[in-house]
Amino acid sequence: MAMGLNTITLPSTTMIGALTHFVSDSDCFRGRKGEFQPMPANFGLLPELAERIHAKRARYGAYRDRALTMLEEAQQQWGMRKDPVQIGSS
Repeated sequence: MAMGLNTITLPSTTMIGALTHFVSDSDCFRGRKGEFQPMPANFGLLPELAERIHAKRARYGAYRDRALTMLEEAQQQWGMRKDPVQIGSS
């Protein structure tokens, strides 16, 4: 791919992964050429949780925890560093 590097696809359980899937999914455009409607980030884009959680704070926390778990798994799969990289002078 670009510069000979592999592409990284973020899990659709993360908000940025869900948005990326939304804009790249052909079903969004089928029969509506040139009629793309942008969408802000919202929890409706994320895949449903395994169990139904009625309390909003707990549900959003469950989405967060699942996304963080999936990102950690993806980092391991990609061989990425977990420790933060310092930018600039200290």
